[in-house]
Amino acid sequence: MVALLLSVLMSQTPTPTSVVVMTRRAGVSVADSQGLVNEVSTLLSQQGVPVTLAPDAASQQLKKLGLPDAASCTGKRDCVIELGRQLRVTWVFSVSVARVEKDRSMSVELVNVDDGATLEKDGFVLAAKSNVTAEQLATFITAVKKRLAPPPPADAPVVVVTTPKPVAPVDLPPPPPPPAPERSHTASFVLGGLAAGALVGAGVTLGLGLMKRAELTSSITNGVSALPRSSATLINSDANTRFILSAALGAVAVALGTIAVIVW
Repeated sequence: MVALLLSVLMSQTPTPTSVVVMTRRAGVSVADSQGLVNEVSTLLSQQGVPVTLAPDAASQQLKKLGLPDAASCTGKRDCVIELGRQLRVTWVFSVSVARVEKDRSMSVELVNVDDGATLEKDGFVLAAKSNVTAEQLATFITAVKKRLAPPPPADAPVVVVTTPKPVAPVDLPPPPPPPAPERSHTASFVLGGLAAGALVGAGVTLGLGLMKRAELTSSITNGVSALPRSSATLINSDANTRFILSAALGAVAVALGTIAVIVW
């Protein structure tokens, strides 16, 4: 729809307004040059080139504006552009004619009034007393008509409809189980420490018991103790007590160590 509207708007571009004027003559009378300009204007119109202001009407307007004959421009570009602005046209078909012996040399130039650019240009030679023909202007007219032709319509945009492909479901593996909380080994450390303490205590107590027993044994000579009976009995009793305590502490150490290993 947008492309269609753009093509319609572009096809409706207004046709440039134009006029045919004699902007330079040399060795040719005013009447003869005006006749040649009228012939060029008529041929352009017959071939489909719109000439919105006839040469005679242009001359009358220039006289009303107090401007001199267009041929007084002598082909100068600034003067031709000013004539076009005064006549309020977009294009000026500037015609120049000069006598060359018995013939006449003519040139036709299409000037854009807005920027002074020469859009098209052509020239030919006319025999004496001959008129301008469509064949002599054919190349020039073809080039001008190409400029008047509307641009080709823009191609309509192509709408591409894509259908998304179905996505096959993907079986995802089950999430891994949460990690088990780390078990505290504080109790095992405490029990192990107590077992080590009990084992040390058992060793110390055993050592003290052995020392007491050695003291008692060293006092006996030939089966007779040098110590009084009460002292020997006390030392023997102390040694036995220490042996029993050492055994008990050793048993406690073993029990605590076993529990510590189980609790770990």
